[in-house]
Order: sequence, then structure tokens, then C-alpha cells
Amino acid sequence: MTEFLWGTKDIRGDVKIMKATNDTLTFDVDGSSYTITLEEGVYHTLREKHSSALVEALKEKVMQQTIPIEVMLGGALNDDGKVNYVVFEHKSGGVIDNFGGTMKSLIFN
Repeated sequence: MTEFLWGTKDIRGDVKIMKATNDTLTFDVDGSSYTITLEEGVYHTLREKHSSALVEALKEKVMQQTIPIEVMLGGALNDDGKVNYVVFEHKSGGVIDNFGGTMKSLIFN
């Protein structure tokens, strides 16, 4: 069974990552702890093209560490209209939890 964990913060538009301010995301996968650090910069998400530089950067860091999850761009409709979220997928039905780090507030409310 696949497990999906959706972020709760709309990432559409620009997300600015600043070194030592909001550049680190920590989480556990199946009880193992991981840390991802992104480069400083502005990461743009364009809903109309279903593309996100933030998601691509997170995906690249996950692949570099061979973390057994996938990072994707998700779309939804809420009271504010169309929104985009970071989505984490665990293909073998394991657990993704304990999110933290300085980047957490950019992905989760």
C-alpha cells in the first residue's frame, strides 16, 4: 500500500529559501532520520504548468540520499481557489513522519 503525506501550505508562486533561516527539512522514514538542505534562492511554482522548482529541488536531494520516498507536486481546490502542495509518497507502505527543521513552516501549517 502506498502512503501519501500532503503538505498543508500553498507553495504556488515564489518560495524564498535563505541559508540558515529556512533551508533545512528533517523527517523520518520507517524510523530512520533524514535531513535535506536546499540552496539559497527563489523557487517558483507555476500552477498552470504544474511545475515547481521547490519540488524538483526537494526531489533531487531525496534521490541523492537514496531516501525511499518520492516528492511530487499536488494540486487541490480549497476555499481560496486552486492551490499547490508538496506531496511525499512512500511506495512500500511505510511511514513518513516527524517533520521538522527550519523549512517545515513553508510546507506545513
